[in-house]
Amino acid sequence: MMEFSYAFMDPTGNMTALVETAVPVEDQPRVAAAIMTAEPTCEQVGFVVDAPEGCDTAIRMAGGEFCGNAAMCAASLYALNCGMEEEKALRVSVSGREVEIVVTPAADGYACSVAMPAPKEIITVEKGGLTLPVVLSDGISHAVLLGAVEDSTAETVVRELCDELHAEAMGLMQVDLEESAMKPLVYVPDAKTMFWENSCGSGTAAVGAYLWKTTGGAVSMSLRQKGGTLCIVADEAGNITLQGTARLLRRNTITIA
Repeated sequence: MMEFSYAFMDPTGNMTALVETAVPVEDQPRVAAAIMTAEPTCEQVGFVVDAPEGCDTAIRMAGGEFCGNAAMCAASLYALNCGMEEEKALRVSVSGREVEIVVTPAADGYACSVAMPAPKEIITVEKGGLTLPVVLSDGISHAVLLGAVEDSTAETVVRELCDELHAEAMGLMQVDLEESAMKPLVYVPDAKTMFWENSCGSGTAAVGAYLWKTTGGAVSMSLRQKGGTLCIVADEAGNITLQGTARLLRRNTITIA
């Protein structure tokens, strides 16, 4: 029997557990599954790992994917552990992808501004009778749907896209631009999870990248999601910044055979 300590965090409703006990990579899916069973509202699990040179802190997601909301959690947890009381720029590694996050103490947590990784490419695919722009990125890619489909159709599409594009993880972001709203679905095959997430940071950034490409100029918008609102800013050059919040709900332990 082994005991694992984790921080249960809320980044705009995308409930995230960050395991602070060292866990070998091969055991991470099993530990993540146990935590998600114990925490029914948990949507994803990351593991605090040794930070590479030049980084303040680092995590690895259970499925090896990149996650914007988890990046904010990692930065906020580090700030909390260090007792940070002033705004500071932190370098955070998430599943091997490094980002800079400006962390600012807020009422019950931290406000975070993440300089998101640039997408590799934006392509268009036909799938399930839909024409979908897909924002290809290292770690996780996202299809953007301006509209809505049945949940079962979305789940089939995102699974098939992930397989065909050989993506580490795949999202399908259903966006209503008139209402400034988004419904995110994320599939992570290595973690064996598919979630209608309360919010998705990397998906929000992908929508910003897509709109920047299609409008040819700067983008600044908020996207209301089930768990709250995330903001995205793309400058004229296409540099993308994700803005959100993260807070620690509680620390807990779990014992696993």
